[in-house]
This record gives sequence, structure tokens and C-alpha cells, in this order.
Amino acid sequence: MPCMANARSYKYRAQDPDAASGGEPATARIADLAEDVVEAISEADRDWRAIEQRVRELLDLVARRACPRAADGDTSIALNATLALSQTQILAQVTDEASLDGRNMGLLAFNGALLGGTLAAKGLLGHYWWPPLVAVGIASVPCLWSALKKTSAYGPKARDFFELFGGRPGMEAQIQLLADLDDAFAFNAARIRAKELRLQLALGMLVVGLVVAALLIAVVHPATI
Repeated sequence: MPCMANARSYKYRAQDPDAASGGEPATARIADLAEDVVEAISEADRDWRAIEQRVRELLDLVARRACPRAADGDTSIALNATLALSQTQILAQVTDEASLDGRNMGLLAFNGALLGGTLAAKGLLGHYWWPPLVAVGIASVPCLWSALKKTSAYGPKARDFFELFGGRPGMEAQIQLLADLDDAFAFNAARIRAKELRLQLALGMLVVGLVVAALLIAVVHPATI
């Protein structure tokens, strides 16, 4: 099972109201903005557009200063939902790949039965009894390739991930897990697409090969029936 741990490292940094104001303490910035608003309103020639801009700036800064945890909570909710979606997508990929594997093995079984039937009836097929064997052999190569390829990725091993991130902040561990699951999803998507192409190639080669073999057998009639 490929382990995608430490594929990428993400660090969460909550927005700091002090940093957002260019390093100036948020409390002092709020006081300055409030003073500017009062002075602008008290002026005889009031610039209402400038006053509105100052008021909006003041309200925005007060909101970010008063509710920093609310933003973190919203981020956590969105992150949990994204993690659940990512896990569901990987489960869907596993189901799709299992279906592809079933069809792949079914085609291999059909090729084996066709091989046995051709060998058993080669006396009836005449001089060109061997082309079906070539078609079956070529069509079986992509199927065998898919069967021998390594398994899907399911994300990091649970115990290894806990040992690495068990003592770290929960948000950081969740974001790293999301990155690992995203890598696993990308790996599986490429793998499933390649399996689909190999299965289509095998079916196409088998059909073409059998059609050519049938034409050869039909044109050159068997010596004995």
C-alpha cells in the first residue's frame, strides 16, 4: 500500500488583525480610526465618501479583532467537510478500480477459454488455425499488465500519521492529512485511467485479431472437415 505521508507540508496561519494592519497594534488602529471619523464628521465641509470609507474600515477591523475565533471555526468546519469529501472520493475510486479488475479478469478468462477451444479444434480450422492464438496472446498482454500493477493508494498509514502529527495542533494535522489524501486521489485517478485504456486496447486487439483470423479461415477452407 503506497504511503503518501509527508508528500507535502501545509501550515495553517490564522489571520492576525495586528498583522493585517501593517504591524500596528489593532487597539491603537481602532482608536485612530475612530478619532478620524469624529474629526471628519465635526468638520464644516464634510466629505461623506471619505467618512463612509473610514467607518467601513473601522467596522471591519473591529469585527476581525472581536471575532478571530469565529473565522478559525469556519475554517475548521470547511476543512472537516473537505476531508470527508476526499475520503468519499477515494472510496469511490477503490470501487471503480475493483470493477475494472473484475472486467479485466473476465477478459483473461475468456481468452483462456478461447485458447483452449482453438487448440482443441485446430484440426477443423485447417491451415490457419493459429491466428486466433496470436490475437488471444496479444490481447492478454495489457490484461496481465493491469493485473500485476501495484495496488491503489489509500493515504498515509494511520499509526505512522499519528506518530508524526499526534502532538501537533489539530488544524495542522488535518491540513496535512488533506494534502496526503489529495496525493492519493491523484495517484488513483491516473492509475484507473491507465487501466481503462489498457482494457479498451485489449478488447480492440482481440476483436480485430479474431476478425482477421475468421477471414483467413474462411478464405482458405480446411483440408478436412
